Amino acid sequence: MKNSFLFISLGAYVDGAIGDSRMLRGLVDYKQCEIDSGRFSVDNGQVSCKGSSCSLEGCSAGYHRLKTKILDAKKAKCVTNFNGAKWNRSLFQCRTCSNLAPLSNNPEFKVKCGFISKQSGTFRLKKCNFECANGGLIAPINKYKVS
Repeated sequence: MKNSFLFISLGAYVDGAIGDSRMLRGLVDYKQCEIDSGRFSVDNGQVSCKGSSCSLEGCSAGYHRLKTKILDAKKAKCVTNFNGAKWNRSLFQCRTCSNLAPLSNNPEFKVKCGFISKQSGTFRLKKCNFECANGGLIAPINKYKVS
């Protein structure tokens, strides 16, 4: 029977997907990435960090997570390269419509707004119902109520 040997070198380098010659996968504490690359901050969102990763836990009421860049994700890991530690991804952003109460100051409409939970409570979106104040149909869609 032949003897098989497996050599593992913790200091070996491979060519990473982003082309920056990363060290072979080694877990680096998230605090090192905060020092070298900066802390994650998501406006209107809650970020939690543990071990070697940080994740977007959720967005404030009326906001939802949105992928704004190709490398955005819910979770980012701290990896090392020649220049120190850095994040392998950026986190989703929390976004909303610019006007959360459309037509609210228009006397021709009755507007009722509230929050609904989506994706098992991951985020809450604002939903508004519109009706004509005079009880008539909303033109041009000819409906009494629109959400």
